[in-house]
Amino acid sequence: MVTATADMRVQNELQTHSVPLFATFVGLLFSVGTLVVYSFGVFFQPLQSEFGWARSEIAGALSISQLGLVVAGPIHGLLIDRFGARLLLPLSILGLGITMASLYWLSGSIYHLYGCFLLMTMLGATASPLGYSRIIVDRFDRHRGLALGIALSAVGVGAMLFPLSVQYLIDTLGWRSAYLAIGIAGLVPLLFCPLMFRPANDAHDSCSTSVQAKPAGPTVPAGKRTFALLGLIFTAMGTITVGVYAHFIPMLTDRGMGAEQAAMFTGLVGVAVIVSRGFIGWVVDNVHAPLVLAIIAGGIALACTLMNMQLGPLAIALVAVLLGLGLGAEMDLLSFLVSRYWSPQLFGTIYGPLFGIFSIGTAAGPLFIGMAYDHWGNYQVALVGAILIAALIVILCRLLPRYSTDESA
Repeated sequence: MVTATADMRVQNELQTHSVPLFATFVGLLFSVGTLVVYSFGVFFQPLQSEFGWARSEIAGALSISQLGLVVAGPIHGLLIDRFGARLLLPLSILGLGITMASLYWLSGSIYHLYGCFLLMTMLGATASPLGYSRIIVDRFDRHRGLALGIALSAVGVGAMLFPLSVQYLIDTLGWRSAYLAIGIAGLVPLLFCPLMFRPANDAHDSCSTSVQAKPAGPTVPAGKRTFALLGLIFTAMGTITVGVYAHFIPMLTDRGMGAEQAAMFTGLVGVAVIVSRGFIGWVVDNVHAPLVLAIIAGGIALACTLMNMQLGPLAIALVAVLLGLGLGAEMDLLSFLVSRYWSPQLFGTIYGPLFGIFSIGTAAGPLFIGMAYDHWGNYQVALVGAILIAALIVILCRLLPRYSTDESA
């Protein structure tokens, strides 16, 4: 009887909030992750050819953009809890899209590139899982993991579509016009903002400027230790997933693979992200999330091992899938764990700093791997380091406490 009641409530949640869920999906399709991260690798060769910059210098732009999230994440998180995502999200979308489009006028100064990438994330921090996840947390309870997985799978769609689409734009229009087109596309979520904040009924809007979300059952008294563990785990996860992904195309082209074929394998990463997010979201609603995260970290270690063995296309496809699982899990699981260890009313306040800490890893990964390549002339040492970091994640996941959910509420 309890199970039937819970299933009915889940069905009602998905039906009631289907429109905001779809609109949030569209927003995440053009969020910071897709616009900044998943289009980045395709621009390595055009920028290197145009300006003569080293790979580590170009990778530094992505690192600086992630450092922008370190600063902006806590600030945007506090502002979201105080004023609501309804006010901040459109402004953040505008800032992100306009700054990306401005790269059409990029000069030969590497600091111009760095400044634009820093501004993208400083202004666009709310137009990221930080802001969009808050919309989901406010509306979903029993199957919050599934809802987060569905919404955040949009980032996987972006990871699948953006490399090939951007490569096509670069080939046909040039890299400057490609940046302009991406920036304009980044403004699309503005059209869907009214739907994101559509009330569940005419009497109440759960995503208003005041925080009125229902807590999702009892939670453990999470404190500094849990916060520190999550910070370490997701910083390490961001280092290896984003770091390896940012250099995935150069890793493949260094093997003699053509740019289009490399972009196709990168698109496979996006397919894995899409599939994994909905599935992992469903799994963590029923299985202890830190265990799931530890298994995924083990998969990343296997991917880096295979990449270091210089195997054929099937092995590269498996690497792409495992890398996609890692990229697909990190933001979903961070959002889910924050909402289970702490009250949803504190989501932005807790998630913002953790998102910023996570961004330290995503900033360090591309830079360190680029520096390793410039020093040793290959990626082998960097991949061994990634394997060791993945092993550390597995150990840290075992130290996280259990959380509780109210299955009968």
